[in-house]
Amino acid sequence: MKKLLSFITAFLIMGSLCVSADTVEPTYYVQGHFFKEMPKNLPEDYSLSFISYGEGKRLIHIVYNEAVTLPDDVLSAAIPEDQLANPDLIWPAVTSSLQFISVSEEARKNREPLTLGSAFPKFTAVDIDGVECGSKDIEGKVMVLNLWYTGCGPCRKEMPELSKWREQYPDVVFLSSTWETADIARPVLEKCGFTWRHIVNDRQFLKWLNGRGFPMTIVVDKQGIVRHYENGSNPEKLASILKAIDTACNDKP
Repeated sequence: MKKLLSFITAFLIMGSLCVSADTVEPTYYVQGHFFKEMPKNLPEDYSLSFISYGEGKRLIHIVYNEAVTLPDDVLSAAIPEDQLANPDLIWPAVTSSLQFISVSEEARKNREPLTLGSAFPKFTAVDIDGVECGSKDIEGKVMVLNLWYTGCGPCRKEMPELSKWREQYPDVVFLSSTWETADIARPVLEKCGFTWRHIVNDRQFLKWLNGRGFPMTIVVDKQGIVRHYENGSNPEKLASILKAIDTACNDKP
């Protein structure tokens, strides 16, 4: 573990941005505090993840399953808040990462595997413009639902391709859903040109992830029956989703 951490630290430091002499570029994030180097005497039983921010920048996130109190000698090595470099980029990324951990745990506890051939549950939600949408909007129509979040690289990468589907199938109801707020989601949606109708600040669909991760795309036919779903994104999976949409559109009610 120590050798791995030393290697990761060296890699991140070498790729760091040029910052003001009055600020410090962090390498680690632990329990609400930032550090230039790996803190010594950390409580045990933690895991590692990465937090991406800016253009190709990453923090090593020391993750504890439960809240822990950091020792005073660890806290004394933390970067003072007024000396943190790029706070406008880092804090939103940290917030998103912490939300992801919370959402993942919630999804794990409440998981309810989606069953092909079952009726899609009744739902109501609010889209990014504050307009209510739900089951009434998909009656008698094919619906495609994409679950995503801003910190998911594959989610962002597939958005331009998914937007083409809306043009290809104008009678299909295309919905995306994220637990994040409109303010967080909107810049990513605009940058990636994602043109579906977007549900935000919503967690009701997360129970279907079943530990397989984001993105998740679900196809529901005109009778409201789940006909296909995929976790993850690659050309083969996108092709299988598109085939399922085509089949659902051509099926007679």
